[in-house]
Amino acid sequence: MTFRTDTSSRAPLLEEMSLRYTQSLSPEIQEMKVVVESWLCFPADGIMEISTHPNATVDSIISSFCAHKGMPHDPSFALFNTSNKCLKNNKSLAKQGVTDGKSLFLANKTNADEHKFINWCLLAFIAMVVGGGGLLTVSLVYSLTGGEIPFDFGVVLDAGSTHTQITVYKWEGDKYQGTGQVKQIASCKIEGGIASETDPKEVGPSLMPCLSNVSQLIPEDKLTGTPLYLGATAGMRLLNLSNTLLTEAILLLTKCTLVQSVFSVKTVQIISGHDEGVFAWITANFFLWRFVSQPSHEEVSLEEDSYLSRTTVGTLDLGGASTQISYEIFKGDSENRSVSALKLYGHNYYVFSKSYLCFGINEALRRFYFLLVKDPLKITTIDNPCGLNGYNQTYSGIYLFDQPCTWTEHSAELVRLNPNVLKQNYTFVGQSNKTDCSVSIKKLIDVETCNNTFKECFKAPEKPLPSTQFIGFSGFFYTLNFFNATNSSLEDFKQNVDAFCEKPWKKVKDLKSKNLEEYCFEGHFVHHILTTSYGFNSTTWSNIIFANKVRKMDLGWSLGYMINATNALPAEQPTLPVLNLPAFVILLILTSMILLTSVVFWFLFLRQKRVDNALYIRMS
Repeated sequence: MTFRTDTSSRAPLLEEMSLRYTQSLSPEIQEMKVVVESWLCFPADGIMEISTHPNATVDSIISSFCAHKGMPHDPSFALFNTSNKCLKNNKSLAKQGVTDGKSLFLANKTNADEHKFINWCLLAFIAMVVGGGGLLTVSLVYSLTGGEIPFDFGVVLDAGSTHTQITVYKWEGDKYQGTGQVKQIASCKIEGGIASETDPKEVGPSLMPCLSNVSQLIPEDKLTGTPLYLGATAGMRLLNLSNTLLTEAILLLTKCTLVQSVFSVKTVQIISGHDEGVFAWITANFFLWRFVSQPSHEEVSLEEDSYLSRTTVGTLDLGGASTQISYEIFKGDSENRSVSALKLYGHNYYVFSKSYLCFGINEALRRFYFLLVKDPLKITTIDNPCGLNGYNQTYSGIYLFDQPCTWTEHSAELVRLNPNVLKQNYTFVGQSNKTDCSVSIKKLIDVETCNNTFKECFKAPEKPLPSTQFIGFSGFFYTLNFFNATNSSLEDFKQNVDAFCEKPWKKVKDLKSKNLEEYCFEGHFVHHILTTSYGFNSTTWSNIIFANKVRKMDLGWSLGYMINATNALPAEQPTLPVLNLPAFVILLILTSMILLTSVVFWFLFLRQKRVDNALYIRMS
């Protein structure tokens, strides 16, 4: 039903307000007045002030209004208060909360629902809360969920000649131009090389406790997909020369144990000396941010400014059984088998890498003793020019002769002619003779002399060394560090070595250093390797940075191995938001419509408020 709200139609009715309809009241009843506004059509329209009393019923008010209009009482009429509540006809005004001066609205009962005074303010508030809160929630859920780049993890086992290092790495799964920004998060060391195990079945189980410890740092949902790589280095390369079957048994049984772990075992193999050098080169240049377009999220201190360059550094690695040199060359030299082509962070690199088996510190020392013994074979007490006076060392014939780096056709003939050689012990008496020590070591690495005795010899790199920086780590660093020469000139280093070699054992034995008795040999050996073999001189010596860590991270081949391996691993996509795009758009439209509805409700509230104000103004 449509109410008449045109003020022009109501103008004549305002005159009627001067007419007072007085209902008979008993003297004890207090008089009160109510204003009745009719929303009915003529002749039941208009506004009327009615005098009454609190105990009067609603029906009596309707009867009074109808009587004044000269029309019969219509039972379909009803009164409503300003809260849109329909008043009961048979109840008094007081019991229904109607007080003096209140406004009541006359309408038809049958169409009462059409004429209710809607609480537009409440509806506007509810719509605003639902729409605004929904819009904010939907937007936050879509924008703040999803889009996260998951981390991937990898495990590398560096099975060296003296120990096995297990390292866990992680990187953002989307990678950077195809290569992961790999970071080390945990490591664990097992003493003893896998090549030294007497029982191949014990190698795998010996690795498991350490592997179990580091696995706890990998999220459980990532464990089964985490790739694991075992790379055996020079120790196993040597064993493979002397006992291929034992080598294969160790690798096979170790793999059988590792596949029972939670990891995804990718490779269990011996890596070549060439690859070991290449991976160490990747590690060093990654730590020093030398790769083109390699992003960096770390702050750099002033002391590290010298590292920041896009020219790659070469690497010098000295282990127990082998030594490696690696550096970048031009593309035109890539035909050489000693050169590897790499693609890292979207750019191509060509790396020359050369490994010299049997010229790590431990195996070079064994060969040194072998050369001292082999000529006067029947003599069991031999002068050692590189040993300190007052210190004697004794080694068995098996240690000297029955080893891959010394077991050659020549040594086999010596053993055949002297069957007791392997059972004998040989004592080396220290002489503290720096001159003879230097001569003996030069003879040890001399290619012509070596070819007459051994299979593996130290041939200088066929590619000239570039005029770039090199970083010497592992044995090179430990040796230079012992002689306090990591930042010294070549001459100072040589002087420190000579001074140490001239001292008797009693003057140095209290120094706190492992393998103290071998440093005279190591000092001269490192000096000859870097100068005679590699060609560094007084001028280019300053190009070498001796360090074992860069920014507190260990230098070595395993990180470079993991970085290179990420090129072959699939990239991870960002996680999806909780709401997909179609659902987000639909919910966004719905919540926006609800929010818009709250604005409409608010305008309706303001309109109703203006109507009420106009009513009271007219009544006043």
